[in-house]
Amino acid sequence: LVHRLDRDTSGVLLVARSLKMAQALGRMFSGRGIRKYYWAVVTPAPETYEGRIDMPLNKGLGNAKDKMIVDEDEGKTSITDFALIEHAGKTAAFMAFWPRTGRTHQIRVHAAEGLKCPILGDEKYGRDDELLHNVEIAGRLHLHARRVIFKHPATGKTIDITAPLPPDLKKTWKALGFDHNDKGDPFADQD
Repeated sequence: LVHRLDRDTSGVLLVARSLKMAQALGRMFSGRGIRKYYWAVVTPAPETYEGRIDMPLNKGLGNAKDKMIVDEDEGKTSITDFALIEHAGKTAAFMAFWPRTGRTHQIRVHAAEGLKCPILGDEKYGRDDELLHNVEIAGRLHLHARRVIFKHPATGKTIDITAPLPPDLKKTWKALGFDHNDKGDPFADQD
């Protein structure tokens, strides 16, 4: 396994078939040579449609020891680009996230603290969301590792892997009127 996903996050996982390839891909992840795009439903919809969240993260203490927190003094650099793809009024939004760094729970904390729009179904960083009770949607974290793009370490060929939404998340996208077949690249103009 070259990288991991949070429990309850669906989507693309990279698995190497040799130690040499695992090491090469690991270096690419560390050096930011891989693009990882995530899809999420956040609630409410953010006021800003695209941008960058730059908030340093650190492990929490005491009652928050199982969480990551924003820590301006001792936190590690954590950067996430975001783009709104669609919104359902002010109630919810279909968002794309590109974590430029790879901190634990980074997207979840940045959505909740940076955008003030937690990911739907996030019991750790969100809240008891009314939307979960009023719309027929999946009762879990609405975060999906949608796409991974990188140059193959041996051949140099661009590898572009996309994972479709699982059936339970498709149900949410459909209930909110979002297009789960979106093929656009909201970060195409960024390096």
